[in-house]
Amino acid sequence: MNVEARKNGTLVSIILVGIIVLCTYSLPAINNLVKKQSVITVISNEYINSILIYQVVTLALAALLIFLLFLSRRTSFRKYFSLGKINARAET
Repeated sequence: MNVEARKNGTLVSIILVGIIVLCTYSLPAINNLVKKQSVITVISNEYINSILIYQVVTLALAALLIFLLFLSRRTSFRKYFSLGKINARAET
């Protein structure tokens, strides 16, 4: 691997970590926003409705982050997120 490719890989890693940290720190703000402005009503109970909407938003955010990891680090993604063989022998 040449030096330029290594620098680009490091830059992508820094950007991904920054996005993950930003998304993590935005979770309380998302929670407050969902509690204050419930635009969608799924269930008549206001508390359960806000929790349900918050869970859907965080699930979408996690899916987006996993998709970004897939796009940027395909080999690592395939290694760590593959299902593998359930009955395979353990390796040390």
